Amino acid sequence: MSVRSKLRGSLLYAVAIVGGFLLAYLIVAFVIFPSGVIPGNAKVPNVTGLMFDDATKRLAEVGFKSEHGESRFHAASPKETVLEQVPIAGTHEVEGTTVTLVTSAGQQIVSVPNVVGSTQADAQTALEGAGFELGTVSEKASDTPKGQVLASNPAAGAKAGIPSAVAIVVSAGPSGAAPAARRPR
Repeated sequence: MSVRSKLRGSLLYAVAIVGGFLLAYLIVAFVIFPSGVIPGNAKVPNVTGLMFDDATKRLAEVGFKSEHGESRFHAASPKETVLEQVPIAGTHEVEGTTVTLVTSAGQQIVSVPNVVGSTQADAQTALEGAGFELGTVSEKASDTPKGQVLASNPAAGAKAGIPSAVAIVVSAGPSGAAPAARRPR
C-alpha cells in the first residue's frame, strides 16, 4: 500500500470524525445553550408610569429597544410619562424587539368659552363641548331675565385645564317686590 492510499483512507476517517464533532457541537449549541447562537426570549418589563427616558433605560437593560409612540393628553400624568406599551408587560419577546411607548402630553389647556348672556342649558352645552363640566350654579338678583348667565368662573377667555369645572352665576330676576301700580289722578 502506498502512502497516498493510506492518506486517502485516513482522510475519510478524519472528515467523518470532524463532521461528527461539528454535528455534536451544533446540537449542543442549539439545544442546550441556545442563547449563545439564537437571540433569546426575554420577558418584557412593565414600564408604564415611568418617564420615557427611564423606561428606555429599563428596556435596554433587558435587551429591548424603545420608540416613542403617540402622545395623549392626560390630566393625571405629567408630560412624557409612559401610559401604555406594546408589546404589553409580561410577554416573552426576542431580545432586540422594539417596544412602542405611548406617552402623556400632560393636561390639555384650553380657553373657557364665553357663556355670559346665554341660558343655563346653553351654557352647559357650550362648556361641555369645550371639554369642561358645569360647576356650581348660583343665582344673583339682576335686571336681566331670569336664568340668563351673568358670569363664569374662570372668566371667558381664561386658560384652564380640561377636564375641570366652570362655575356660573345666573340671574334670579329683579329683586324686591313688583313695582306698585300707578294710580290715575
